[in-house]
Amino acid sequence: MAAIYQPSGAAREYSPLALNYIKGCDHGCVYCYVPKMMKRFNAGYIHSDVYMKEETVLIKELRNSAKKFKNSPNQVFLSFLTDPYSHFNNETKLTRKVLEILLEHQIPVSILSKGGYNVLQDMDVIKRFGDNIQVGGSLTFTNNEDSLKWEKNGALPKYRFDALKQLHEEGVKTWASMEPVIYPEQSLEIMWITSPYVDAYKIGKLNHFP
Repeated sequence: MAAIYQPSGAAREYSPLALNYIKGCDHGCVYCYVPKMMKRFNAGYIHSDVYMKEETVLIKELRNSAKKFKNSPNQVFLSFLTDPYSHFNNETKLTRKVLEILLEHQIPVSILSKGGYNVLQDMDVIKRFGDNIQVGGSLTFTNNEDSLKWEKNGALPKYRFDALKQLHEEGVKTWASMEPVIYPEQSLEIMWITSPYVDAYKIGKLNHFP
């Protein structure tokens, strides 16, 4: 569970390496692919039941795995089975510990999260990676009502955009995953918001944001 591995199939598009260290997620996204996938192996799987191995065991496993990939030129993606900055992580701070181990072994990292400002709690560690990290946000809606309907426990759109903006201003490489596309007009609006030529916050044309 705490081993770095090579993803296959469509997952390979995200990263040549990946790491799953928590099972389950408490963001409650209606469209999440993980429950259906995991039920193929465990019919009783409940995605909202977030859990991890006993921490000392998990950290030992990760250290052993990281040694094998020390100084790897290939990035490790966090994570295909959970959100690295879920509410569960706010309690355990496990993602910070994972990042510190990957940094110690000089392994590049790619993060994808709906956690918004939760990502910023590890800004100091993230910045120590320099160019060996990129932090992404899942950007699916500009409308709070739709976000709450489809991603009830994820950060609201504004907070995701804001977090990426702050990371970018701190010199961290940022990226976005704009899937799934549920309302095309909102996806197009997201493209407009994230354009390097437009400061949507100053222009104030987005009345969805508080």
